[in-house]
Amino acid sequence: MADDEKSPQDLRWRWDEPVPLRWLLVDEYTMGEPDSAIAVCADIEGLFVDSPPTVRGTTLLGCLPHPPLRRALDALAKGAGNPGGALHRRWINASVYSVDQNGVVNRVIGSHLRASVTGVRPVR
Repeated sequence: MADDEKSPQDLRWRWDEPVPLRWLLVDEYTMGEPDSAIAVCADIEGLFVDSPPTVRGTTLLGCLPHPPLRRALDALAKGAGNPGGALHRRWINASVYSVDQNGVVNRVIGSHLRASVTGVRPVR
């Protein structure tokens, strides 16, 4: 098997929470660093729609944030102008993968999320 091919075991996403998570966000864009998971989410509102000419919002629903998203959330909580709260720390850059009931992960072709975290609210 070539180095760039992955075995079926490598394409499985495992988590400890018994929640129906459907989407895995992965930061594949860090130069020279390994890919890292940003979050596993139950749903994503606003990502899979035709792009309007203006900027639109995207909402991650029911997420289990991983360190890159936690850092963005921490920067948001600290606020711009405060140590650790710089606007550039709020950016996330991720490819989107679907997760089936068996934990098999597949990249969603043509989907990408590059956004600044602007707010947090609890799931209703």
